Amino acid sequence: MVRSSEWTWYVEGEHYRELEFVHLAAQREWRVGALDLYRPDTPNAVIVDFKTHEVGEVEKAAEASRVQATVYRDAAGVRGDVDVRLHFTRGNVTWPMEGS
Repeated sequence: MVRSSEWTWYVEGEHYRELEFVHLAAQREWRVGALDLYRPDTPNAVIVDFKTHEVGEVEKAAEASRVQATVYRDAAGVRGDVDVRLHFTRGNVTWPMEGS
């Protein structure tokens, strides 16, 4: 994966790894976390969450991460539109989390 063209795209240009955030989602509802990779320099900012464990069926693993993707999108969405993607390193599969 580290030598792939996709990995090259992840780390070229402006990007942040393990970017910590605190987000006020609602009154007294704070969310704290870290984005594995954040690229603000695209038309829609991009968040990539790397999944390094064995997941079995990618679609089911992605669905299990839907709440996490929603939190990430909401936190980074203060900047504008955000695309959230999961990257399953075992199998080198990227999964777009549309509408999370």
